[in-house]
Amino acid sequence: IIITDAWGHIVEMNPAGEKLTGWMTSDMAEETHISAFLELGPVYKTQLKQRRHKAVATDSFNQLVEKVTQTSEGFTETIELTPKNGRAIDVNLTFNVIEATSTSPEGVVLILRDVSKQLENEKAMRSSLERLQLILERSPTATAITRAGTQELIYLNQSWIHQTGFRKDQVLGRQMHSLHWWGDTKVVQSIHSTLETFGLFENWEVTMVHHNGKRLHCLLSASHVDINEDTYIIYQWNNQTEQKALEIDLKESHQRFEQIAGNIPEVFWIYEHEKNTFTYISPSFQRITGLDPAPLYEEARHLKRFIHPEDQALFGQALIDVRSGLSTSITYRIQTKGGQWTWMEDKSFPIHDSEQSLIATAGIASDVTARREAETVRNRALATLNALDDMVIILDHGDKVHNHANPSAFKKLGCDAQAMKSMTVDSFCQSYLEDQQTVERLLKHPEDDTWTHRQRTLMKDAAGETFPAELYIQYLPLNQANHQWILIANDITDRVDQERAQNRLDRLKSIGTLAGGMAHDLNNALTPLMMSVEVLRHTYPESSKIIDMLESSVRRASGMVQQVLSFARGQGGNKQPVQPKSLVGELQQMIDLTFPKSIHFRRYCAANLPEIDVDPNQIHQVLVNLCLNARDAMPEGGQLNLDVRLKQIDRTWLQKKVMDDVQPGCFIRFSITDDGMGISKEDQERIFEPFFTTKSVDKGTGLGLSSSLGIIKGHQGFMEVHSDGIKGTRFDVYLPVPATKQMEPDAHPSPTPLQGNREKVLVVDDEKEVRNMLVEILQQMNFSPMTAANGKEALEIIDKDPSREIPLILADMAMPQMDGLEMIHRMRDKGPEVAIVAMSGVFQEHAIEALSHLKVDTFLTKPFTQGELQMAIENLIPRHT
Repeated sequence: IIITDAWGHIVEMNPAGEKLTGWMTSDMAEETHISAFLELGPVYKTQLKQRRHKAVATDSFNQLVEKVTQTSEGFTETIELTPKNGRAIDVNLTFNVIEATSTSPEGVVLILRDVSKQLENEKAMRSSLERLQLILERSPTATAITRAGTQELIYLNQSWIHQTGFRKDQVLGRQMHSLHWWGDTKVVQSIHSTLETFGLFENWEVTMVHHNGKRLHCLLSASHVDINEDTYIIYQWNNQTEQKALEIDLKESHQRFEQIAGNIPEVFWIYEHEKNTFTYISPSFQRITGLDPAPLYEEARHLKRFIHPEDQALFGQALIDVRSGLSTSITYRIQTKGGQWTWMEDKSFPIHDSEQSLIATAGIASDVTARREAETVRNRALATLNALDDMVIILDHGDKVHNHANPSAFKKLGCDAQAMKSMTVDSFCQSYLEDQQTVERLLKHPEDDTWTHRQRTLMKDAAGETFPAELYIQYLPLNQANHQWILIANDITDRVDQERAQNRLDRLKSIGTLAGGMAHDLNNALTPLMMSVEVLRHTYPESSKIIDMLESSVRRASGMVQQVLSFARGQGGNKQPVQPKSLVGELQQMIDLTFPKSIHFRRYCAANLPEIDVDPNQIHQVLVNLCLNARDAMPEGGQLNLDVRLKQIDRTWLQKKVMDDVQPGCFIRFSITDDGMGISKEDQERIFEPFFTTKSVDKGTGLGLSSSLGIIKGHQGFMEVHSDGIKGTRFDVYLPVPATKQMEPDAHPSPTPLQGNREKVLVVDDEKEVRNMLVEILQQMNFSPMTAANGKEALEIIDKDPSREIPLILADMAMPQMDGLEMIHRMRDKGPEVAIVAMSGVFQEHAIEALSHLKVDTFLTKPFTQGELQMAIENLIPRHT
């Protein structure tokens, strides 16, 4: 403390002042001015804000006194003090006046405090803070500072901003616990609780949330820091997300390695060259051999004493190669704990670090004892396969060394052993399978280790010739890296031909059944027309031309139906002994008269051929149909040949041709050959179907071959067609020698009209038109017709005729509710001896036989004429009247 008078002369100074200034009060003169060690000019300028004015020390002091006196306010300022020793120091000056009156001060009190060290500390602090801030800004560790009391966030470094994605203006000034970067708000509560208790914590695992929502795994540390009576909390965290992911991957990889190595059947081992021994041997070693691997971790050569003597040299060289960092692949025998010898296949490979320095060798050893035994069995099996007639092909999916084909496969496919050895599954499919896509798909996706498949496919030989085959495929796994395909193929050309023939016969039978049903309906429709001709002829004699045309059309339609029936039922017609040579002669005459001269006909007929029982008209029709087809196939002319000779057919040949309904024996074969356009295989499958034709509408109906086949079948014969589809066709017609003779009843209209005596005649038919026409004709014949629409109605009418006044029944065979056969059977059971005429569009042999047993008197095939009806009943009425 320094006291001066009003003009700045030092009056008194306390010991602290003496110590600070270095001046003793006793040493000072009475006129010593304060400016001796205090520069008040800058203070004066600061206080009066006169920056351009530089006053002398005395004037500055006086003016300061005047100002303080006027304002009655002291002031405090930091100024520079020059002590006696001449080293300036910074002091804090408090300037107050001692007032004696209101206008004139008595003196001045100056209080000086040394603040040089404080200023130095503050300067050092500022420098430290600047360096600290620079360090924090550049630190990769995210750092944030909050006030301890309010949790107000006052600082974030760039790392924190970068790793959280939040900007400073979004978070500064807000409370730390309210920010959205905390993955769990409960963690914030634990942080505060821990800080209050312990003042710090380190490396807490917490989850932070990035501004984009991504969760981050972090290690968080926090501590209290006291600065100038203020307490702050410094938060620091390191982003461990990638490291955490790496740790997880490493842990999972290690677990997978342990799991794989511990469960694979092979022995996995690692040999480290720095330690010069094994550092890992998987548990499979002990499982396979029963030996303890512990000694091998000390010295690798201990393994050699368990190796078979014959394999010692090979194994020793392999150890040398392993120590040299070379890849090895050997097969040797090792003795198990139980004394047995086990075959092992061992493969190794070197492992290098990033600088390509050899650090270890890893290997896999597999127990191949079963495979070696299987190879022995396989070699024996191959010998058996080589003796099979079926084609056997074994294809290896891996190294192809196991590829094999038996001699049958080489012969049929036309390939050699060398080509087969280098063949893959894909190349085999491309070379020898027509349907390769289906087989390739099957081969690439076996369902399991026991997968087998059987299918029909088209195969081809090396020359490209295709043939049908039944292919059996089996998947055979050898090990995890390799498997085999076993293909067994059987050439089924003969079987396919037989099946095709059988299918053709079945189809023809089905078509025949359909055609028979159609013929029945058509005959029902034609019957009233046929019977009405005679009625119309007597009623309208002036219209005889129209009636003749009607009759001709009905008969032509009936003939077409009979052609369909010939195909469907194989009707044999009126058979008689015929010499084949006579048939050839008639055919020769027809060809000579009608065929163009550009077609050259040549015939051959063997001598001394036996007679055959045939309908000559029908057989002539068949031969004419075949020759006409041959003519149409040669529009520009050509060669037509007919060859007739005796052919012995045995049962084996018939079975191969799938002709179970033909009896073996001697046959006359008629072969008709042309060199015109061939018939495709597709058309050969359908050529005997009714209405199938390759000709234009005006040149063919499609009934020629179908009716011809029906005729030949009716004679217990058969037909064959041969053509390559390009040029030339041969039809073979086989007729048995001899045939069963069947005589059909002669059917000619009665020249004398029949007149009844009002006898009752019961007409039973489900077709109304047929019933009405029969009633009309029977009435003209002076009969009393009665009608029934089915067998049930007919039986009811007969039951109501106790006197048995119905001598004749005309009954259709195919009717709803009750057909004609059942009606006749029930009626005969009741005992009436009534005459019966059976009517039907089609009579099958078994039906005729059944009706004969029921004493049916005669049969009428629809459509029939009035004369045919009269002939059928004229001998029946007198017999029962």
